[in-house]
Amino acid sequence: MDAMDKKLLDFMKSQYPQDDWKHHISIVMKYSKYLAELEHENIEIAELSALLHDIGGYRHGWTDHHKTGAIEAEKILKDYGYDKKIIDKVKECIEAHPTSATNNPKNKLITVMRDADTLAHFDAVPWLLFIGLKNEKNYNAAIKWVSDKLDNDYNHKLHLEESKRIAKGKYAAAKIVLGN
Repeated sequence: MDAMDKKLLDFMKSQYPQDDWKHHISIVMKYSKYLAELEHENIEIAELSALLHDIGGYRHGWTDHHKTGAIEAEKILKDYGYDKKIIDKVKECIEAHPTSATNNPKNKLITVMRDADTLAHFDAVPWLLFIGLKNEKNYNAAIKWVSDKLDNDYNHKLHLEESKRIAKGKYAAAKIVLGN
């Protein structure tokens, strides 16, 4: 990363809770870069989209976080001197990153972003269980929530062959640990 990107990265690290950075955002960035390289997509846009994809949720709540996130990403990227073409592509990825936003992504870069976001869940099962316990307040309900989430993620949200390959063993191991 060049100097401006390093400043942006440092700024964004300060915008997320430390656990969320460690167990989600940084992992999404890793997979976005890897999948973008593999699919011959723009790595810079993939990484920026991953870096900023959930900022709307942290700043404005999770309802329509993809929409508020695109607005926040535009402001942040403008402040860091990014070109309008890059900003527009990042916004497009952020707006379409939840699978509920649209079922058919209009380009491969959106698929990369979606798969990277989903793959992060398989690397952070204990973090998901922590979230499940906070939300469900009951161990068995939290286990069910995580198990159902991983089932849905693996069976419906991964579209690239490489994403399925990466997740396959992790998914099987998580199901064993979760008792399914």
